[in-house]
Amino acid sequence: IEYYDPSFGEHGQLLSTAARMMDRGTGRRWLIRHERSLSGPAGHLRDRLHETGKVRLAVGVPEADERGAEATYFHNNAWIVRGFENWARLLRRLVDFEKLRSFSETLGLCAKSF
Repeated sequence: IEYYDPSFGEHGQLLSTAARMMDRGTGRRWLIRHERSLSGPAGHLRDRLHETGKVRLAVGVPEADERGAEATYFHNNAWIVRGFENWARLLRRLVDFEKLRSFSETLGLCAKSF
């Protein structure tokens, strides 16, 4: 994302917005064309959740302009999980089952850990 410092919640919102666009009629070609732009933030979020070797709540900033306020925020983690759920739906449309399995495992661990 070409933005000065998005929060994790904003990454999750991006994934959810892409899923909403697909639900409202954006063609599969659009998704294929933008898959790399979406998988980058999705992978970054997954990596942050697994930072310590096990899934835990992500520590980050609440908003882009609050760089000094790094902490664990409910809204960030809620949007991460929601974004993952939507990203999994998009991966099914892309028929990318390897990535789907990876994100599904993370979602399952989130459900157990949070």
